[in-house]
Amino acid sequence: MNGRRFDAIVRRLMRCPAAPFHEHRVRSEVEDICRAEGIDCRRDRFGNLLISVRRGRTNRSIVLVAHLDHPGFDIVKSLGSRRYHARFLGGVPDEYFRPGIKLRLLPGGGPARLG
Repeated sequence: MNGRRFDAIVRRLMRCPAAPFHEHRVRSEVEDICRAEGIDCRRDRFGNLLISVRRGRTNRSIVLVAHLDHPGFDIVKSLGSRRYHARFLGGVPDEYFRPGIKLRLLPGGGPARLG
């Protein structure tokens, strides 16, 4: 795979919201990419994706592990114009939550700040 194609795939994945308990969108995108690329992809009984790429005749295996989520917020309700009550999802210590920290709202990618 050339660098340009790899970059296009990475951009597709980075556009997917991936907060804990909302991994379904990035998982669906990975499955779509595998289907388009002709790569074997299946889910196990726990919802993990198992992806197999066969090249040549050797039987060598490599296993890559990655999370489909990262810390994020779930908007619970609107508090008025441009203000929202959000629930945090993820394992980040409280000291990371300082007023003014930049956020990105997805889908759409709109800018926001922690209040």
